[in-house]
This record gives sequence, structure tokens and C-alpha cells, in this order.
Amino acid sequence: MELDSNEVVKKIEEYREDYSCSQATLMGICEVAGMPTEELALLAKGFSGGIGGTFSEGTCGAVTGALMVLGIAFGYSDKNDLEHKNLSNRMASDFMDLFKNNFNSYLCKEIIKDRPTCGMYVKFSVEAVEEIINRG
Repeated sequence: MELDSNEVVKKIEEYREDYSCSQATLMGICEVAGMPTEELALLAKGFSGGIGGTFSEGTCGAVTGALMVLGIAFGYSDKNDLEHKNLSNRMASDFMDLFKNNFNSYLCKEIIKDRPTCGMYVKFSVEAVEEIINRG
């Protein structure tokens, strides 16, 4: 999966007009990668607003959207393929570490109190996913 983070960020900004952070992140990355988007928006809807609209309790939608992308990109269909499973899990863990190291948390309530706009979290997530995918 090849990604151009500038192109992805533009797509996500377009999607943010009508969709949540989790939906826009997932849809923007997947559109640039040539994957269907509307079905993915439905999948990501429950992760909106800190998962299920809980804001104060849930994980940032930019994080959940990015993790879904990594699952699509590096998921595995053979449950016995432990090497691929470990790669997928490592990439998700790497992303979580990058996000938390940058913002001190991945919980919606924690990160929005200092920076209430979601755009920077979405942009960071796109760039982190791009970095992780490119290094494989």
C-alpha cells in the first residue's frame, strides 16, 4: 500500500465535512490506496466520538481509524500464519506508541482538553500510518 500523506490529508479534510474522525481517517487513507470508502464509513461509525460517542471514556477516532487501516493493510486471513499476525500486531503497537509518545494519551478526553481541534490528531495519524507502512 503506497501512501502520499499530503494527498491523504486533503482527502480526510474533505471527508471531515460530513464524517467523524474515525470515518474520515479510514476513508481518506483507503481512498488514496484505491479501496472502497462508503462501506468503510459504516464500519467506522461506531468508533466516532471516542468510540460510541463516549468522548470522556473512549479512544480518539483518528487512532481507531488508523488501526483499522493497518488491519486492512497487514491483516491476515490464515490464522496459522503467525509471522503475519505478529507483523500486524507489531505495527498496531508501533502506531499506538507513536501516538501516545506524541500526545501523552490516546483517550479522547485527555487529548482534546489541551488541543480541542481534531485535525492535528488525524494528520499525525496519517503520517504515522504512512511511516509504519513504508518501513513494513
